[in-house]
Amino acid sequence: MRVLARTRISRSTEESTSIARQRELIENWAQENDHEIVAWAEDLDVSGSISPFDALELGPYLKEPLSAEWEILVAWKLDRLARNSINTHKLFAWIIEQDKTLVCISENIDLGTWVGRMVASAISGVAEGELEAIRERTKATKEKMRRDGKWFGGKPPYGYVPVKYLEGWKLEKEPEEQEVVQKIFGMALDGVSAWAIAKWLNNEKIPTATESRWRKKTQGWQGETVRQMLRNKAYLGWTTHEKSLVLDAVGNPVEKCEPSISAKDFNRIQELLRSRSNRPTGGDTSPLLGVLKCWDCGQNMHIRRQKMAGGKVNEAYYCPQEHLPHAVSGEPVKQRVYELFEQELGDHEIMEHRIISGRDTSEELAEANQAYEELSGYLSSALNKNARRLLHQQLNQISERIKNLESIPDKTVREWVSTGRRYIDEWNELNEEGKRLLMLRHEVSVRVRQLTKSSWKTPGILETEFCIPQQLKDRLQT
Repeated sequence: MRVLARTRISRSTEESTSIARQRELIENWAQENDHEIVAWAEDLDVSGSISPFDALELGPYLKEPLSAEWEILVAWKLDRLARNSINTHKLFAWIIEQDKTLVCISENIDLGTWVGRMVASAISGVAEGELEAIRERTKATKEKMRRDGKWFGGKPPYGYVPVKYLEGWKLEKEPEEQEVVQKIFGMALDGVSAWAIAKWLNNEKIPTATESRWRKKTQGWQGETVRQMLRNKAYLGWTTHEKSLVLDAVGNPVEKCEPSISAKDFNRIQELLRSRSNRPTGGDTSPLLGVLKCWDCGQNMHIRRQKMAGGKVNEAYYCPQEHLPHAVSGEPVKQRVYELFEQELGDHEIMEHRIISGRDTSEELAEANQAYEELSGYLSSALNKNARRLLHQQLNQISERIKNLESIPDKTVREWVSTGRRYIDEWNELNEEGKRLLMLRHEVSVRVRQLTKSSWKTPGILETEFCIPQQLKDRLQT
C-alpha cells in the first residue's frame, strides 16, 4: 500500500528523536510490512498544538487532490501528528471517513482495528496533558529568565546577537549593526524624522535585519520600522515583556545587555517623536522645519508645495494659526536664512560642552523616574491586596531613591571645549537637511514675515530676525 510518512519536531535544533531518526524508523516499518513510501510530510519548527490540517507540509495531503495519493499515514509516535485530543479525534474521523488508516510505530497503533482506535484515543488524552505541562514549564522558565536578565529566544533587537555562556544565553552587541544603531539614534536626537532616517539608510544601501541575518530580500527600511526601534526600551539594556519593563524586587529595571543609549537621550527621543506625532506623514522634510518661526506668534512655519506647469514645484511657508497676511516664498527665505547664518556665525569657532569632573546624576534620575512611571502603570491592573501591597512597597523604594539622588549636590564641572573648526567649515560640507539640523542643534531660529505678496515676476519683501539663544551669544563674546 502507498504510505504518507509523517515527521515533525518543534525546534530544528531538537536532538531527541531527530527527523533523521524518525525517517529511519518509518522506512524500516514500511520495508518490513512491504509498503511503499510515496511522500514525506516533514514539518520543522512546528508545535504539536497546531492542527494537522493546518500544518504546512502535512495539511495539503489531507485535502484533495493530494489526499488521493496515499492509503496509510505513518508516524513514529502519535504526538508527531497532534498533541491535542480534539485535533487527534478530528484526524481519526477524517481517516476513517476517507477509508484510510493510520499507524503509529512506537505505540503500535493501527486505526484499522477497534483496539487500535481505543488505544489511540487514550494516548491522545495523555499527549494533550503533556502539552499543557510543557506550556506551564515554558512559561515559568521564561519568567525566571526574564528576572535573571537572560535571553530565552525569539528575535533579538537589531544591533545585538545571542551568545551562549555556562549560565545561559546573553545578548551582546554586534559591532557592525551597532554602528547603524548609533547612527539612527544620533540622527533622531538631531531632529531627523523616522521617515528621513529610513530614506538615508536605503540611500546608503544598509541592509535591514532580515536582509543581513537571513539573506531574505525586503522592501528596505521603512519609517515605521525605525520608529519602533526608537521606541524600543530594550536598547536601554533593560529586560522588557510585552513592551513593558521587567523590574526586580526593589523596583529597579532588570538589566539584560549593555545599553545602546542612555535613559536621558532615550527620553529626549520620545519627546521628539511625540512632538511630531500629529504632523502629516510622507514627503520630504521642509528645509527650514523648526528654524523658521512666525513673526507674530513664534510658532513653527509650515510648508506648502504646489506642482506647477513643466514639473516645477513652488514652495511657500505659512503660519498654522493664520497670523500672517501673506505666505512666505520658499526659495527666497531659504537663501536669506542661509546668508544670515553665514554672516552671524560663520567665522566663529564651534565649541562643545563637556563634563570635566564631578558626578552627573541626571541619567540615574531619568532611569529611576522611568521605573517609577512603569511601576505606577501596573497598579490599575493589580487584582488582589497582596499584589497592590508589593507594588506600593516597590514604589516607595524607588521614590526614596529619587529623593536621595535629587539631594546629591551637583558638583559637576562643565566646560566649553574648542573643536578647532568654524561654523562655516561645517556649514559648507552639509546638504539642506544637514544645515537645518546644525541650526536646530544650536537652537538658532529666524522670525519672518512677508510684507508684500509675491508675483510670478517679483518675490515679496521679507522682514527677518536672526535669533541666537543667550547661552550661545555669551559663548561667542568670550
